[in-house]
Formats: sequence, structure tokens, C-alpha cells
Amino acid sequence: MNSLKNFIIRNRHLVALTVGVTTLLLGVFIVLAVFTLDSPTTPKEPSTTKRPTANHSSEADDDTIPSNEPTSENESLIDVIDPETTEIETLPANELPYLVMVNRIMNCITVYTKDDSGQFTIPVKAIVCSTGREGHETPMGTFNTSDMFKWAVMADRSCAQYVYRFKNSYLFHSVPYLSMTKDTLETEEYNKLGSAASLGCVRMSVADAIWIYENCPVNTTVIIYDDPTTPGPLGKPESIKIPLDSPYAGWDPTDPDPNNPWHNFSAQIKAQNSTVTLTVGASIEKLLSNFSANDTCGNDISDKIIIEGNYNLNVVGKYSIKVSVTDVIGSTASIDVVVIVKSEETTTPANTTTTNPETTTPSGTSEGTSEGTTKDTDPTITEPESTTPSAVPDITSIE
Repeated sequence: MNSLKNFIIRNRHLVALTVGVTTLLLGVFIVLAVFTLDSPTTPKEPSTTKRPTANHSSEADDDTIPSNEPTSENESLIDVIDPETTEIETLPANELPYLVMVNRIMNCITVYTKDDSGQFTIPVKAIVCSTGREGHETPMGTFNTSDMFKWAVMADRSCAQYVYRFKNSYLFHSVPYLSMTKDTLETEEYNKLGSAASLGCVRMSVADAIWIYENCPVNTTVIIYDDPTTPGPLGKPESIKIPLDSPYAGWDPTDPDPNNPWHNFSAQIKAQNSTVTLTVGASIEKLLSNFSANDTCGNDISDKIIIEGNYNLNVVGKYSIKVSVTDVIGSTASIDVVVIVKSEETTTPANTTTTNPETTTPSGTSEGTSEGTTKDTDPTITEPESTTPSAVPDITSIE
């Protein structure tokens, strides 16, 4: 004991320094511990997903990998832009304006509205679509729409516009794109509209996807069914085909974006002559053979030409008609044409019984032809003017 006291006395300065440092460290530790316990926990930042590169093959599909259980997460979507579900009020069932019915076999959608008794019996719109192909069939049953996205990246890295969920990972949306840019449409997939082609989702043109997106509120009832005999009461619309070699093949012709180059084109109709001359009794096919027509994408639609106006191919006369055509995306062209219906041409044989050979009229002169049968000369022919529409105004793009 005396030895310890003597040690402390001899090293009192060292002992004092040690005690001081220890006390200081202990105080710092206590302060840090209290601060840590009282501070709120900072949540971990959610990870973000990089957008895919535009290297998606047209052989791959847009649609999602189906899941068996519902979830609040967007398990079928890798990335989204402009989610809108939280901004839209969910209407009760009795206030919903439309019922959407999808015929899987016929790849046709029919939208119904309510009759006076409140039942969805009145068809208002038919839409051509692509449901799930063999082995990836769109599920049958009754569902309700939920999440909505202007753009979304699917599980297979393809992208789509106007994405609208109706069951778990099954969605309404546009035909897929290679990236979130409107000029990367998978054209071959677009040309499959009207046939089963997806991995379970229901694809449409952009214009039709927008209609469903904007007119069918969240909670809209969707019924998926099979009927091999009829597509629906309004029939099945056609889908325009995009030439694969077109420089604008990456755009959906129905997309209302003002930057869409297809807006610079329209249906066209051409006539061989602005005046058509026919003999009395000519067939309507003979008249129609003078015209040809193309749709907005340049496909031949001459079989869709219609003739308006009063005319009679069995009565000699001069008629003014309008020849018009409308393609499947609603572009119309027309031209005015004059139709001249004339009598059949006949010729009187040469006179061989005259008593005065010197005054006999030679065969083939005007005297040897029945009066009024000389073939009329067509008036000057001018080509009709182009029906290309005026330039589309430059307005804000729908993104």
C-alpha cells in the first residue's frame, strides 16, 4: 500500500493526465450514444432502374411475365413514366360509363355503354387487337382496370404507350417499341394486329389505346371471352399495314403526336382521265376500272372506291360524279369526274345497187355512215389535283 502511494506521488502528473483523457473519452461516447438514439432513422433511397437500350429484337415480345398472385407492386413493369392512377378518382360501379369486352378468338374488342335501364347493352366502339398467342393466352374472366402509365418498360425490356392494367400483370397497351421513343415501333408486331401475337396482354394501335386510356375510368369492368362465330355486334375493324421498307416504319400511323411523319400523307385516289367515256350498257366494273386508290401507308385500296352522284350507264347522257375512298384510319380522298355515256357505234354497208356508177359513194365516207354515229372526240384531259392535306400544326407532343 505504501509502495502504491509512493508510486502515485512520484508519477502524479502522469496519473492526472491519464484520468483526464479517460474522462474526456467517456463523455464523448455518452454524447454520441444519446444523439444516435434520439435521431430519426433515414430511410434507404429506393434503387432506380436504368432504361433499356434499343436493342430489343422484333422476335421478342412486349408483354409481361404473368404472375399468379395479385400484388400492390408493379411486378410486370420494370420502369414507368407518368403513373396516373393516384391522380384519378375511382368511380363506383354504377357511375362507370363503359364495359369492355374482349373476344380472344376473334381478336376484337367491343365497348358497350348503358341503356335506359342502366345495363351495358349498347355497343359504341369496336377495336381490332392482338391477344395472347398459343401458350400465352390472355386469361378469360371478369376483371377491373387499375394502374395507368403513359409509357412503361415491360419485363422483356420492350416498351409500350398508354399502359392500363386489368389483371395482375395483364395489360391493355400499344404495340411494343424498342425503347421509349415513338420512332422505334416493332413494325412486324404492328402488322399482326387482328391476330393472336402477345404474351398475354391486349395490344392495340396507339389511337385505340388512347381511347381506352382516356374514356374508361379506373375500375372499369373488363370481360375476356371466346366466340368463334362473331367478333361482336359492330364487327371487327381492319388494321392498316405498314410497309417494312418505309422510312417511317418505326411510327404508328395512328399516333396523334404532331411529329409523326405519317401526318404528311393521306389516302389518295387517281383517275386515268378526268372525263370517262363509256358506251351505253357498260358495267359498273368498267367505270371503276378507270380509278385506283392507296391508303395513308401506300397500300392499294382500289376495292374500297365508292361512286356518289346521279348517273345511269344504260342511258345516253353526260353525268357528274364524285369518286371517293376512305382508308382504315379514317383518311379520305375524292375527285370529281365527268362520265359520258354514248350510244353504240354502227356503220351502214356501202351501196352496190346504184344505177349511176359515177355517182356511187365510196365505202367509208361520211355519206356511208349512219347519221349521229360518228365517235365523239374526248375533251382535253387534265390530271386531278393532289389531295395531300395541309401541314399538321406544331403542338406539344403527347408524352
